[in-house]
Amino acid sequence: MKKIAIIGGGNIGGRYVESLLNSDSEYILYIVDTSTQALIALQDKFGERENVVYLSDIKELPVHLEVVAITTTSGVRREVVERLLDYVDVNYLILEKPLFCDLGDYEVIRALLEKKHVKAWVNCTRRECESYQKFKNQLKEENFEFILSGSNLGLGCNAIHYLDLICFLAGTDNLEVNVDGLYKTILDSKRKPYKEILGTITGSAGRCVHFSLTAHGRDEIPVSIMVKTPSKTFFINEARQLLSVWEDGLCASANFKLPYTSQTMGRIIGKIIETGNCQLAEYSESTVIHKVLQVPLTDFFEKMGGKKGICPIS
Repeated sequence: MKKIAIIGGGNIGGRYVESLLNSDSEYILYIVDTSTQALIALQDKFGERENVVYLSDIKELPVHLEVVAITTTSGVRREVVERLLDYVDVNYLILEKPLFCDLGDYEVIRALLEKKHVKAWVNCTRRECESYQKFKNQLKEENFEFILSGSNLGLGCNAIHYLDLICFLAGTDNLEVNVDGLYKTILDSKRKPYKEILGTITGSAGRCVHFSLTAHGRDEIPVSIMVKTPSKTFFINEARQLLSVWEDGLCASANFKLPYTSQTMGRIIGKIIETGNCQLAEYSESTVIHKVLQVPLTDFFEKMGGKKGICPIS
């Protein structure tokens, strides 16, 4: 029976657990968290199961695991990856995003993954969403603009999701980012001690000739995505699961389903076990996208009085 581990038993880790427990695959699932409270909360939620083992230390894991998902915060992720691969032989690794706070961590972990022969992906799940895969085909290799706007975006945490999506739709990782439109205000994140931002991030990526990601400070603005090509304008409302297409003055609408993490990760992990692959961005590609964003964001936080070389986003 295949052995899988989730390291980090918080909200995101819990969604992985839920998805795996609802999948049809047979496996032994190890859940690791240094917080006894987090482990108890997961046990209370999912109950006792023969194929689920709760652990408080990476050292307690078996010596070989098929797939490991690291769902910790970004500030400790490098240390967790290093400790894991020091004790355990891992075939495949899934990392949550944003990856790291320190730019130097990207190369350290790249070299470690190469040394240990571990294939890794970063969980920006829109690439695995059937609706977005079909939408990419609708763009038909045309140039496009991508406009995201709304309140409560968590722009610092979630910008990488949308940049990954833009690069996926444009078929490139040749990304340019400008953060001059950010407000000169830093907010506390719900994940302490991390931070959040408001304002606009702009740039381009290959056939995406312009994008803007805007997080408003007001609560009443719904999140919307507009994608404009020379021939059509698309409006995507992920919350309402709706795609509207305007062409020649006429509008057509269709369902646009974006499954939750708790509905997708079991399937993705099952695909990785079965085929050794999935459609998430591999670590090397995601690193390029992360760093193009993180370099100017790190400079932004430094100018706002933050710690040198650190981007406090998770």
